[in-house]
Amino acid sequence: MIINNNRAVQNGWSMLKYLYSELRSRRFNDVDVTSLESLDELYAVVITKWCENIAKEGLYKEYITIENEELSSPRGQINVQESIIQQSLTRGKLICSYDEFSEDIYMNHILKGSLQYLSLNKDFNRDLQTKIAKTMQLYNGVGYTDITNIKWKTIKYTNQNIRYKHLIEMCHTMVDEQRLKITTDMTDDDRLYLLFKKQLIKWYQKEYGDEDIVEIMLVP
Repeated sequence: MIINNNRAVQNGWSMLKYLYSELRSRRFNDVDVTSLESLDELYAVVITKWCENIAKEGLYKEYITIENEELSSPRGQINVQESIIQQSLTRGKLICSYDEFSEDIYMNHILKGSLQYLSLNKDFNRDLQTKIAKTMQLYNGVGYTDITNIKWKTIKYTNQNIRYKHLIEMCHTMVDEQRLKITTDMTDDDRLYLLFKKQLIKWYQKEYGDEDIVEIMLVP
């Protein structure tokens, strides 16, 4: 069965809202998918909006270690030997290492890396490209990572950062599908099938609670 692009987008949006309860909240009420022409655009709009919401709510922070920074007001541990080597004392400064409560952490790197990845898609219209660029500005204090090389299964969630989980899962899905598009010429219909499988797995898990059996049943 051939599904036109707009129908694919509508179906994809419905499936994503089923998979991720956050998308059914009022924060996403202004997401308009009627003009979107592909699932690529749908993922871009949703991920960008979600990253915007996360940033405006306040990015998750952790303590990170800043090493060997030249400071005029010493803090943390003073590295005397490095201060001598770099002759920082002649400038009235010392080389220090210290812990800082920062938003420049790995999970935020993933979100900014996802936005960076989306920004490279030249098929998006100007309005969408502008929206992605403006959202990236909300992450100015954050570095980014190459999301095509992330070991997704190693990411750990806690009560403090659990609000990132579904968004990062969607970023993972986007990257995997883009890789499959390149290697297997995957269509939007194929991608809808993958979303349907995820939706079905979630339903079975809710009903029966046995993830292993469900996944075995649905593997082709």
